[in-house]
Amino acid sequence: YTLTPVEATATGSAIQWTHDGTGDITLATSNTQEPEYVSAVGDAGNAVTLTMTVDAGNSCPAATANYTINVDVQPTATAGGSTSICDGTSYTLQGGEATSANGTITWTVQSGNGAITTGANTLTPEYATNPLDVGTTVTLLMTVTNSGSCPDASATYTIDITPLPTLIITDPNPSCAPATVDITFASVTAGSDAGTLTYWTDNPPTNQLTAVQA
Repeated sequence: YTLTPVEATATGSAIQWTHDGTGDITLATSNTQEPEYVSAVGDAGNAVTLTMTVDAGNSCPAATANYTINVDVQPTATAGGSTSICDGTSYTLQGGEATSANGTITWTVQSGNGAITTGANTLTPEYATNPLDVGTTVTLLMTVTNSGSCPDASATYTIDITPLPTLIITDPNPSCAPATVDITFASVTAGSDAGTLTYWTDNPPTNQLTAVQA
């Protein structure tokens, strides 16, 4: 911070500024009425006092005056991760995927058609997809603010929304015992999306079928 001409005035032959902070007054301004103080990390959250001492250059005692600079704490925000989920589902950020300090958290949807359903003011918000999100990348924006003079901090987290796979089942032709039917034949799943098929004997799936012939 640099003092303006109306914030400090002096008459005398020599001006000298000192301070009680952990930062420093730039050398070029330390003997002027407009000193520049450059804060350091240790100043955060503290009041730094600048003291102007003016020597009259005669037998009179030096004059002093103080100027106080309140050094606010800078909010911080980090995210930058990403994940992929299927259409029709939701995702909750896990611990460590986003961090913040020195402020209040607010999550918003920067790009996407779904909504943050829970945790909008925490590090673990939940995003629920919208059908219009399919095939797109949703961007969530975290903004961290405080009551000081420092600017807000922000970070983003991206979620790729992939469509659910299409599965079409065509019953195989009838067969007489003891003949077997291989349900892995291509004709059984013709028209389905490419991918790995897993077979189950119940729904919801809990019991996986290991022998896929019946």
